[in-house]
Amino acid sequence: MRLLQEIQDEITAANHLFFPDKALDLGHHVMSLCGEVGEVANIVKKMQWGTLNPEDEDTQVELASELVDVFIYVLSCAGIIGMNMEE
Repeated sequence: MRLLQEIQDEITAANHLFFPDKALDLGHHVMSLCGEVGEVANIVKKMQWGTLNPEDEDTQVELASELVDVFIYVLSCAGIIGMNMEE
């Protein structure tokens, strides 16, 4: 099992690759996190309204994907401020 710190380090490295100008920009990553949380909220809202079926595999995959995006941006923000999430 991979340690959380290893995953955080990989995400930090990927940020430098994919967002070279924004890799250490906390504001960029916080705003991105907010967008991803909004996407999670939108899926849950649709589940509650009955327009998405929570038992549907596609819905579950979509929700899981957005939750992973939230997790990635949380780890990104933690890395930028030098926080070790395992501690």
